Amino acid sequence: MANTPTTQRKNKPGAGRPTGYRPEYAEQLRNYFSAPVSTGDGAVNLFPTLARFATNIGVHRETLLEWASKHDEFSDAYKAAKALQEANLVEGAMCGVYSQAFAIFTAKNVLGWRDKTEVDQTVKSESKVEHSGSVEIPGLAEKLAKFNQ
Repeated sequence: MANTPTTQRKNKPGAGRPTGYRPEYAEQLRNYFSAPVSTGDGAVNLFPTLARFATNIGVHRETLLEWASKHDEFSDAYKAAKALQEANLVEGAMCGVYSQAFAIFTAKNVLGWRDKTEVDQTVKSESKVEHSGSVEIPGLAEKLAKFNQ
């Protein structure tokens, strides 16, 4: 097989386009997700998403996950962003900014929420254990005799 540029890239560890991480992205991520639901004059801000933030800085959403796994400060910002996104959704839905259907769909598909169903289960078993024969335990008779004194 010819050693083309394509095969050369596949064989080199760490080859590929650099992700372009910059430490200031951590603070930018926090600020982006910290925007209030409402601007105060009746206007509503867009619901913050990782996809939009990634697009704004010129990367793919999966790149944010990669940065969170490699850079501690970005990992902390990423976790804070997810918490802020959850708070934004809950508070926005409670105030009527987001529809109930949107809030439920987003909570399940973006935040990983699930409906909880509790099930009480009773199992009845009618099993019989039959044993024939005798069981001998060495020293049992002496121990019982001492116990009964």
